[in-house]
Amino acid sequence: MLARVQYALVVFGACYVVLVALLTVPFFQKHAIFMHAVRWPLFANFDLTAKYNLPVHRTLNLRITTSDNITLGAWLVFPTNALQKDDQPTVLLPKSTPTTSEVDLSISTRPTILYFHGNAASRAVSFRVQAYTSYTARFGANVLVIDYRGYADSGGTPSEIGLGRDARAAWDYLIAHGAKPQDVLIVGQSLGTGVSAALANELSQEGVQPKGVVLLAPFTSLDALLVDYNLFGFIPLLRPLDVIPFATTLITKFVRHHFDTQSVLPNIKTPILIAHSRDDFDIPYFHSLALFNKLLERHIPPLPPLPTSPVDISQADWDEYQSKLLARRVGQAQLVRKQKIDGFGEISTFDNSPGNAVVYVETLWGGHDRIGIQEGVMDLMARMFNLTYGC
Repeated sequence: MLARVQYALVVFGACYVVLVALLTVPFFQKHAIFMHAVRWPLFANFDLTAKYNLPVHRTLNLRITTSDNITLGAWLVFPTNALQKDDQPTVLLPKSTPTTSEVDLSISTRPTILYFHGNAASRAVSFRVQAYTSYTARFGANVLVIDYRGYADSGGTPSEIGLGRDARAAWDYLIAHGAKPQDVLIVGQSLGTGVSAALANELSQEGVQPKGVVLLAPFTSLDALLVDYNLFGFIPLLRPLDVIPFATTLITKFVRHHFDTQSVLPNIKTPILIAHSRDDFDIPYFHSLALFNKLLERHIPPLPPLPTSPVDISQADWDEYQSKLLARRVGQAQLVRKQKIDGFGEISTFDNSPGNAVVYVETLWGGHDRIGIQEGVMDLMARMFNLTYGC
């Protein structure tokens, strides 16, 4: 019996070593990060929108071309009354998809949510579809969602740079059809938060300000996430390497796609909502807290650097450090407004700049995939971004 246990441990250890080693190989790393080979639903036909619980008369299956000539599959979903024809009172439902003029009218006169989903599968997965239909119904907004290159019916192969181009192509599509930047809310979930932050940063560099940015279950950076990530929600991916000095650092040096949200987020000049659930077993919620604190950092007194060796720390150094630490805590308490809601979670808010609030909501429930359709989170989105209920 003991021999069998030892054999099983050896096999498990060998498999783990092989898995970690494969993460350093670009081909396998790309598939592990993007999971674009996971085709779900199987044999999807994106023209048959009703098959995925979307209204055929209010959903367009689009093809959007990127700056590097990659064709992306996309859905544009309209709110309930956006395409209602007053001159056809006896028609219960329109017989055809929206016309170009109807598309332009809805995009130019209503808010639009530009939605970037997480890794794996496609835009037709049920919980993602539930987000589109919830947002059109609750906010009276259009929703444009793309499948990144390499996913579903989109061409090409994914990369960090490539997904950035995909996001920009989706943004440019909306602007070309009459959307005003201040009417477009950028929403990202999981991997899509890295895409959303990169797009918002690019727009900020150009002096363009969207309605806002919503990050649902985000991570600080992909490098940091690999250290904290739990495979299948409960198997720590790199934590076993902690027993080997510098092993984790060495592995992360091979990461080709960084999605460093923590670095670009302070550049974004627009209201930001960060939402994360405590029962998210894929990405720990402290990643969102770290992003919130990163935005807060420039508004509170900095900490003085301490000598690297404890023997070099004088009493004066230590006293100054403690004084600045207290000043930071006082400054944070004065800036951040907190609201605890029993049975829901806690909301923290501060003003990043005049008119640009940063809100972090840490919910008790919602998991990883459904945090964006948590009722309380949608209420926050409506109030924060002035999205009216219904149509």
